[in-house]
Amino acid sequence: MLGDQLKEQGFCVLKDCFDSQLALDTINDIESWFSKSENVFSNLPEGRRFAIPNGLNIPFFEKSKFALNIPKVTNLLKEITNDNLKYCHHFDIHKNLSSDWHEDTQFKHIGRYSNQAAWDGNIYSEDAQNNLKIYRVAFYLEDHSDDPYGLSVKPRSHLSKGEDQELTIHTEIGDVIIFDPRIQHRGVDYEQSKLKACGKNR
Repeated sequence: MLGDQLKEQGFCVLKDCFDSQLALDTINDIESWFSKSENVFSNLPEGRRFAIPNGLNIPFFEKSKFALNIPKVTNLLKEITNDNLKYCHHFDIHKNLSSDWHEDTQFKHIGRYSNQAAWDGNIYSEDAQNNLKIYRVAFYLEDHSDDPYGLSVKPRSHLSKGEDQELTIHTEIGDVIIFDPRIQHRGVDYEQSKLKACGKNR
């Protein structure tokens, strides 16, 4: 099951979650947005210039909110969060995103502000493995089935720091990757746009 793969490997791929026309419409909106120089972060490195923080909450991208209500995605997230799905933050839209290997664990500092004495901020602890149900969701708008420009991950690296095997995930238009934010992952420069959403069990 995909839920088991997500828990054991740190990621899973949902195929054919939305149609190519929705993808094309979103790409056109993204290209239109970045055609205005004031929307480009020209002071940042090449792989970071084309970012739209919290993009889904910008009225211009109202049509892209389809990403929040895709049955294949929400059904799986409800299953693994015991029907306690909530969206957290990010909702970013990216084009040509690149990065080195990293994990997205801003929440590892939550213990400093929490009354939960059992939470020690160790993202690999037994407590984290049993109770952390925070996920990244990436919606792919272009085809990467035959190129190396999709998301790359180190499977099982969300469980320990010693996992170094690298895997490039080959996606097609309409595919969705759900991944544990503790997993080591990276992006490279490519002509791709991506939406991100996040579900959290609170």
